Amino acid sequence: MSRHEARIYSMEWMYQLELGTLDKDALKFQLEDKELIKGEKAFVGELLSLVFDNEETLKTLIQPVLKKWTFNRLGVLERSILLLGSGEMMNCATIPLAVSINEWVEVTKEYCGEQSKKFVNGVLNGVMNQLIKQGIRQVEKQKGIDNIKFEEEVMYKIIRREQLGSQIVAMDVFAPKIAKKCNPGQFIVLRIDEKGERIPLTIADFDREKGTITIITQAVGYSSRKICAMQEGEAFIDFVGPLGQATEIENYGKVLCVGGGAGIAPVYPIARALKEAGNKVISVIGARNKDLLIWKDKMGEISDELYVTTDDGSDGEKGLVTDVIKRLADHGGINKAWAIGPVIMMKFVALLTKEYNLPTIVSMNPIMVDGTGMCGACRLEVDGNVKFACVDGPEFDGHKVNWDLSLRRMNIYKAKEAIALEKAEKGGLKWL
Repeated sequence: MSRHEARIYSMEWMYQLELGTLDKDALKFQLEDKELIKGEKAFVGELLSLVFDNEETLKTLIQPVLKKWTFNRLGVLERSILLLGSGEMMNCATIPLAVSINEWVEVTKEYCGEQSKKFVNGVLNGVMNQLIKQGIRQVEKQKGIDNIKFEEEVMYKIIRREQLGSQIVAMDVFAPKIAKKCNPGQFIVLRIDEKGERIPLTIADFDREKGTITIITQAVGYSSRKICAMQEGEAFIDFVGPLGQATEIENYGKVLCVGGGAGIAPVYPIARALKEAGNKVISVIGARNKDLLIWKDKMGEISDELYVTTDDGSDGEKGLVTDVIKRLADHGGINKAWAIGPVIMMKFVALLTKEYNLPTIVSMNPIMVDGTGMCGACRLEVDGNVKFACVDGPEFDGHKVNWDLSLRRMNIYKAKEAIALEKAEKGGLKWL
């Protein structure tokens, strides 16, 4: 048996101990079974003993690296691997740190998958740095592993944060599995911490190579302000996706993409994909004022024509997006439209385009809890039928949405949200 196999045996037994399907007496019996373990029996026993004798010490090494995560929230396999790997690095001085990390990362890849592999690699790297800083271990220099660097990749970590305005923040979040599979029009659901609410946000952009998802948050209520207060290096405890149905992208001819306020961001990947599909893209973006107008340059890069409006005239044309849409519709030739923004904006865009028989898709972002169609909180009425935004949408035919019902449902918790925000502010919440 190789030491790699010994590590796997120790991980499997540690896993059974964590689940309660094996006790230490039974484990001792199995360790003494020479038919089962040959050659590396002592190494398996040493790894397990290191965890049994130093479990609390090992957890104190691991927990700071997890940041907003708690050790007990990790999966049983990940917990077992991190304890064993940290124990080996802390006490087995004859084994180079690089070898220990690489071996346990390979075990993780084999039993937990690629995403967990990156997570474990980042955590063990952090533990290694602590051991070196505390003088418990030193960086070894030997053939084949000199100057090895380990990249710390904590899941759902904020890689980049950009202040787009006084109330709007853009963040690139490390979520490679979601970035690999998502498409324009889909959304994620996140939680800030263990007590946080589940917040749906439409995907504003993605980078498959870097493994990042871009989200845009406007500071309005308690939770959105807490998100805006987060900084680079911090991480979300949950970041689930991609959810919902993707935008149907094809060559329609001439298309209209309308974005209002923070809704400009999620319309961006749709407009880009439509452009790549061969469409002529006309974009209209608007906001109450210049401070709330975002991604003007980005929208210009992927649009054949770009029109900008603000309610107060501080940027672009003074007025509403519907003023521009009416002029464009009067000229005709537009085959399909998309509109994303405040519900009231989407309502009046849809009412206007209906007069011109211009097919219009809107992206609905109602109150949502689980995001998988089980709770029914995100229900809305479309063409007289109940639909769930999380699984049937978020995109719907804007001409068939019951807008008045949607507006009423959006305000159900408005009073409670105001109370929560007031309490937080009195408690010293600072969000920007």
